[in-house]
Amino acid sequence: MGSNRLTISSRNILTFLVVAYALVFAPLVDAGLRNYMALIAASVGAAMIVLLNLRVGTQVFFAVALFGMMATTPADVSLGNGILSVFLTALYSAGYFAIVGVFARLADKKRFAENIMRKIIYAFAIVSVVQMLASLVGLPVPNVIASKGMWSYNSLAMEPSQLGRVVGITLLAYLIVVRPDTRAESFREMFRKHRGVLLASFVAMMLSGSALAAIALPVALVLAHSLRWAAAIAFVTLVASPVILLIDYEPLRRSVNLLSSLGSLDIATLHEADASGAARVIPLLLYFQKASLLDLSFWFGYGNQGLIDFFQGRLPGQGDKISAGFLPGFAVVYGIIATGIFVWLFILRLMNKATIPLIVFWMAFISTSSWNTQLLWYALATIAIVFAVDREKLHARRTATA
Repeated sequence: MGSNRLTISSRNILTFLVVAYALVFAPLVDAGLRNYMALIAASVGAAMIVLLNLRVGTQVFFAVALFGMMATTPADVSLGNGILSVFLTALYSAGYFAIVGVFARLADKKRFAENIMRKIIYAFAIVSVVQMLASLVGLPVPNVIASKGMWSYNSLAMEPSQLGRVVGITLLAYLIVVRPDTRAESFREMFRKHRGVLLASFVAMMLSGSALAAIALPVALVLAHSLRWAAAIAFVTLVASPVILLIDYEPLRRSVNLLSSLGSLDIATLHEADASGAARVIPLLLYFQKASLLDLSFWFGYGNQGLIDFFQGRLPGQGDKISAGFLPGFAVVYGIIATGIFVWLFILRLMNKATIPLIVFWMAFISTSSWNTQLLWYALATIAIVFAVDREKLHARRTATA
């Protein structure tokens, strides 16, 4: 009986942790855009690791070593804000490890993952529709945090572009979890079986008015089907971009303009094509322009001062604001060695046939998010969940053929 109570309690805790990392509720967000629900969830996760005696494996020990390395970054030893940033990273990772540890205890991993991912997508769609209806009839729009107004709804995310990332990786993970093990599923079959989830994703993405969301939705669908299809459709999209530009949908036009401008590697051209999307690409260009392999700081980190030296005053439309994301911000502050360890620890160790599409999506859409945000850690947790589900499927197949 005690074991059953523990299982129910663990499932409830897991649901809370995943939802808290996936969703944003305006009353729990302060003026500095700190989401206290995610921070509370991370703290709960840290406590659960001890209270539930979760088996977190060697990954957590490597993580502790990484955080120690980050805390002693040469340029930041005397800076309190540097230590605080490392503490926040460790706190978010505690929530991640709690999700991984509790999920490992579940006997029905596939069912849990399928259900919670479906409900997260439906929640985004429902709130997006409610926000649209409220704005159309002149009522106060609920849960508004960062929005451009009419037809740009953040739903349960901080902002519309974050919605595109969260819904995109959740949809991709859902489609990977539910796809058949024995054969490839056609696009037609995929749409027939999962039209409710796909429609909800489409509604949330389109009502966000985000160029990133306009790209993320088809990319998620294609990656869920086949990486070869993804490469083929990317080529066709590039060739057909002049025709696509004729479509009267602004986010799509901005997306195509940005993709077409990437080859130029010109900061002004990228910013003119799509200021919002370019803000996530330009820091990487600036990093490659300034970083040097011969500089010890390239390997071991420039510290927080490096963010100022690399980016302040050099990001179009940002003024003195610094926005670099995990890539390249983490590499600037802590160095390429720590960055490599982080990527290996939380991504490459979990790479298999099921998670490769998620890793590709993470690199394309989420790697430019700050490392101390719920978005990045939710995406990493999603990869870990799909990895665990795939291992469960593999074990079931081996047992069936034994």
